[in-house]
Amino acid sequence: MPYRASWRLVGKEDQLLDRGKLDGVHEHHAEALAEILAQLNQFALHGHHADRDEWWARRSNDADLEVRFSVEPMVATTG
Repeated sequence: MPYRASWRLVGKEDQLLDRGKLDGVHEHHAEALAEILAQLNQFALHGHHADRDEWWARRSNDADLEVRFSVEPMVATTG
């Protein structure tokens, strides 16, 4: 099953501002996770929300914006 890493930009009070997908499509979950971990290195602060199984990243402690990353299985569509 292929996987893709996605991101969401959230503001104060978890307001969704934007969303999208990272570039790669990966054969394994671990490969999509590695793509997320590479993105996290660009931020001063980052961590993992275990209850939501997503990773977060901020430029600073007082930042109003947060990027949240997750791994999603790609679902085949018929059309």
